[in-house]
Amino acid sequence: LDAAATEADVEIRHGHPAAHGCEPLLDELVLPMAAPALLQRLPPLRTPADLRHAPLLRTPLEPWAPWFASAGLDWPEPSQGTKLVDLGLTLEAAVSGQGVALARPSLARHWLASGALRPLFGIGAPPAYRYYLLPHAAQGPAAAFAAWLRAECDEATQAAAALLSPAA
Repeated sequence: LDAAATEADVEIRHGHPAAHGCEPLLDELVLPMAAPALLQRLPPLRTPADLRHAPLLRTPLEPWAPWFASAGLDWPEPSQGTKLVDLGLTLEAAVSGQGVALARPSLARHWLASGALRPLFGIGAPPAYRYYLLPHAAQGPAAAFAAWLRAECDEATQAAAALLSPAA
């Protein structure tokens, strides 16, 4: 959403990283994730190039091309496979074994913690789009809410990172 600011006390947007005057809420990378049941049905996924044999879940909210570039693959955005326009549904489809999702660990953390999803390859990429907090009042309820939201996002990012660390 790149429309002009509204009359809201606090605005959160999802958009291009170059959004002007906005504060990023989450500092994380996206990475491929898959359900163990899917991994058992596929040929081994040892390197990113092995994804050519895997069904990729697609969403315009998390395009694959930036991750492909980070993984050293000169592949275009996939044009085949299940396409969903909701990140939650994309993760649910991955948990159900329908394909490999490109996902934010903070959004997938309870599935990562339970083992319902496994991260693949250990290669992350900056998301094509990020969540931003627009400028708001410096004091009062809007500032208190924004401070709480930043703390919650920081905690979610740190919890997800801990799940991805080798010691986890």
